[in-house]
Amino acid sequence: MSLEERLIKEPMRKKLILEALKREIDQEDDTGNSQWVMAVAVAPFERDERTDDLEEGELPTHTARVIIKTDCSPYVDGTDVYFHLDLDKGLADCQRFEYLWASYEPKFHGGTVVDALNWTYKLADLYYLKLDNPSQLEVWLNKLEKVIQELDVENLADYSLKYNELNLCQFYQSILEQVLQEEYLLVTGREEHSGSYILTLHLKGRLPTLFTSKAWYNLDDVKAEIVASILRPLVKSRPQDKS
Repeated sequence: MSLEERLIKEPMRKKLILEALKREIDQEDDTGNSQWVMAVAVAPFERDERTDDLEEGELPTHTARVIIKTDCSPYVDGTDVYFHLDLDKGLADCQRFEYLWASYEPKFHGGTVVDALNWTYKLADLYYLKLDNPSQLEVWLNKLEKVIQELDVENLADYSLKYNELNLCQFYQSILEQVLQEEYLLVTGREEHSGSYILTLHLKGRLPTLFTSKAWYNLDDVKAEIVASILRPLVKSRPQDKS
């Protein structure tokens, strides 16, 4: 293969491998706990004693060293997965070589992120690295941070002065519409004798969500309430069946 062909095809190979790994590994359970592909290095497969009896056409084409991270532990696991790639068909098959890599114990077990990355570099340079959870919650948190920053006020009193109004229902609804981007979203509420407001988020296909606010909240309080009472529970819950 010429250098030009290798420069064109090698990124395609690695992309196919990464997509296959993410399909198998990235997941979130019913309680909202996630696992994901944290790091991947890819290298051409090298024959060893396990494959001495295989013909050339039966061998894997690539080794992928993959690190798996969860949001339940600071420690990570890793193993080598063997692939046969077919660029013409856009296929990355690792199932046919499962006997070479699948076992009850990963090759790298319960180590730190730094040690895992050092182990990965022993195969090849990193092709992919994702230290943070790429879940829906992360997307929402990033959007919320941006929306809060764009308000450019420190608290709800400042917001009221800047915009000459403070309807808490409309205030929270505006924020949540930008963060959740749901087709149907409504915030209703009532004031309590204590000065607190009991607010309810209505989303299509989900049970109503209650949360609280105070007219003198600073924006950090607003953000914390949205994360704790709305975003995290939404991630852990599932839409209600419409039937």
